[in-house]
Amino acid sequence: AGEQQLLFTDLPQRLNPTTIRLGASEFVQIVSINHRLDYITSNEDSNPEIRSVKDSMEFYVDQVKLKQGVYNSLASTKQMILANKVVKGETHGMEAEDVTDLLDFYRDKLNEINTKSLALEKLLEVLGERKNKFTSEYNKLVSGKAKTFSELLVTVRAKHAGKANFTIDFYTPDAGWNPLYDIRNNGSSGQLEITSSATMWQKTGYEWKNVDITLSTLNPQFNINAPVVGPQALELGVSYYQRQNQTQQYDMWRQQSIMADSLIVPQGRNVDGSIIFSSPRNSDPQFTQYWKSDFDNQTNNVSNGPGTEYKIATPYTIPSNAKDTRIEINRKMVTATFKYKTVPKVEKAVFLMALITGWDTLNYYPGTANVFNNGTYVGNVFLNTQTVQDSLELSLGQDKSFSVEYETVSEKTFTQNSGSSVKRGKGYLIKIMNKKDVPVTLEILDQAPLTTTQEVSITIDKGEGVLDPMTGFVTWRKTLPPGQKTEVPISYTVKYPKEHYLYNF
Repeated sequence: AGEQQLLFTDLPQRLNPTTIRLGASEFVQIVSINHRLDYITSNEDSNPEIRSVKDSMEFYVDQVKLKQGVYNSLASTKQMILANKVVKGETHGMEAEDVTDLLDFYRDKLNEINTKSLALEKLLEVLGERKNKFTSEYNKLVSGKAKTFSELLVTVRAKHAGKANFTIDFYTPDAGWNPLYDIRNNGSSGQLEITSSATMWQKTGYEWKNVDITLSTLNPQFNINAPVVGPQALELGVSYYQRQNQTQQYDMWRQQSIMADSLIVPQGRNVDGSIIFSSPRNSDPQFTQYWKSDFDNQTNNVSNGPGTEYKIATPYTIPSNAKDTRIEINRKMVTATFKYKTVPKVEKAVFLMALITGWDTLNYYPGTANVFNNGTYVGNVFLNTQTVQDSLELSLGQDKSFSVEYETVSEKTFTQNSGSSVKRGKGYLIKIMNKKDVPVTLEILDQAPLTTTQEVSITIDKGEGVLDPMTGFVTWRKTLPPGQKTEVPISYTVKYPKEHYLYNF
């Protein structure tokens, strides 16, 4: 009963004092809290893992020194024998029998020394390897342990004597987690298995043994002030597929904008439906802001939606070595629609695609996903849950059951001067064969150039393809019977004034 001071020790060094929350039993009133650092106490002797490794290291250090001393003594004895191996009788000669006995002694002694020296050399090699192993392990453990800890000096006032429980909550930047996903196509009809995991790490200075873990996407920085919600403005943007292409082509387009006056970028539509374009060279800040903002959104891990918490059922032990410990959160079977897709202008291959619907209901956080197709690892992708809406198109890798060719059609590729104008044409033929024993539906994608000025006109021959006027992408959908080939032609002609140079064609 009464007022007294309590000291809570061995808290992480990088503890944010503004986030400390201290709770106590009802009969205990907290008077004051003082956070400070302890620069004296070291946890090397108190930590059983470090102490065990340190004892082993010191044992082998002593053994190496001991055996090295014996080896050096044998070497000195051998040197002494060899230095006195010549026997001289200056006044009295030695009998032949005595000389023989002396030579036998030398031989036996040298053989004994050589045998012991060889055994010691092998033993020293083994002891040295074990000493180095424990020394390296000790250095790693010590480097992961804090030399300085935080302490909380708490003044409390108890209404009466008794046992009290205290709880301490705080934030430290020396622990965290990142989401990781395994997406598996096991051949199940219309199903994908998604395993959601976390790679967790900590370097707080001491080991977490069998701790209960809750993973959260909320802001861990506790705030005593009530949050203020501002207005939410909605804006139209490009589709997820277009956003992916912008990410891949951003650096290329930015470099081209330095050289090309006529490089054009679609930015939207006017009220009458016509397309709005801008020239990056003439308005580089707008160009950079428009495309770079989309590029940044691809790698932004900050969630704008409500936070999610995952309570892990199994306790985990997380060592203080800043290394990742993988923790499984859950497994789900999700509905997916499968299709085949090829962009032969970029890569002459056919990819198996999965369209996952209801993606926004899964509450996944942006992170890396390992993709497996029928037990084979095909690569990893970044799941940007910020930009997708209710569906996600995911590549499950190349399917080798197709052959793809992308050929230039010579009669469609030309340059002609006509008065004050120049006509330039390009033509391509896409050939795809289905080597499977079942029919497949294939989506074929190519593109045609765009124009923003009346001085440049474009004529496109796309056959049955569907043209997106915003991007110039042309899409065909073909059903290929087993062992059959399809051919898709595309050509376009560009007419422009002779006094100008046509860039990016």
